[in-house]
Amino acid sequence: MQQAADAKAKGSVQYIILLILTDGIIHDFQKTKDLLVAACDLPLSVIVVGIGDEDFEKMDELDGDDEPLRNSKGEKAKRDITQFVRFNKYKGNKEMLAEEVLAEVPGQLL
Repeated sequence: MQQAADAKAKGSVQYIILLILTDGIIHDFQKTKDLLVAACDLPLSVIVVGIGDEDFEKMDELDGDDEPLRNSKGEKAKRDITQFVRFNKYKGNKEMLAEEVLAEVPGQLL
């Protein structure tokens, strides 16, 4: 996220896509939500891919598709910068996986 903040401060036209692969849930969930809401002004998209059989139900909240993400102060995210994808849903179909992983990026560009 710092790289995206630096790019914005320099007036760069860079856009950063952060890909996170995880086999578990986030333990500091509220801090993560706070950081994502704060990052909404940055040229940044965050893609999280859940791998394995973990219960990723809570991770869907980060996606912000059903309800806007809110930080610990109750402030709403200005835009949805996060996409969460369950790898097992597309396992064996790399074209569909790629499509789902990148599906929201065009709408997230600043």
